[in-house]
Amino acid sequence: MLTMFTRRFTTMAALVALMMLGAIMPASAQMDSTPESNASPSSDLSDINEPDAIYGRFFMADTNAMTTDATPATDMEGMPPIVAIVQVYEFASDEDAEAALEPLNQALIEEIGATDAETENVDDLGNMAVRSSGTVDESGIQANLTSLSVQQDNLVYVTVVGTMDDSSADVATDIADHMLNTEPGDAEVVFNMDGTSTGGYFDVFPVEGDDLVQGMTVSEDMYTGSEADAASAATPTS
Repeated sequence: MLTMFTRRFTTMAALVALMMLGAIMPASAQMDSTPESNASPSSDLSDINEPDAIYGRFFMADTNAMTTDATPATDMEGMPPIVAIVQVYEFASDEDAEAALEPLNQALIEEIGATDAETENVDDLGNMAVRSSGTVDESGIQANLTSLSVQQDNLVYVTVVGTMDDSSADVATDIADHMLNTEPGDAEVVFNMDGTSTGGYFDVFPVEGDDLVQGMTVSEDMYTGSEADAASAATPTS
């Protein structure tokens, strides 16, 4: 379940990043262009204890807004992010979360398919934090992708951000800091795939319109794990 969920969201990030690159390229550069991931997943998550729940939200840029002024001469600096994923992995213990931090981050950056990724420890975020940054390339135009994973007690907070400029690490850090400093909701989780889920750790995520996501819209929420299964089983069906 953990591997499938991670692959589902991060593959979306890679594909959307490549699609956005294609959308802003001149037509001549797109003729022989087929988006594909460079990932060769090798991380083994089999030794990680399954989390009790995984919460996720997927943001993507408004393509129409991005392409309004985009030309081959357009300066990519200052463009808003093109994709962002936020996740919370809730484990049974602090030890489980700590053990999952680095393998999970490695799996994320591999699934994204970022090339030349560099990984470093990050100070002053949670109990432990690790960040990987690299690039995806489409017909000579590059997007920067950053995966930031933060362990705090029995939780791992994840932020994956893609940008056209070099701000992906800063945006990912700002979103992670927001999640770390926001209390989860006390109300029962109400899960909606359209990005309007509430309760639990959905309440620590940015929402559409927040400055943190810089105009991106919510594409999808995801929720899985034993806690999610229990909540689903307790929900009356018509």
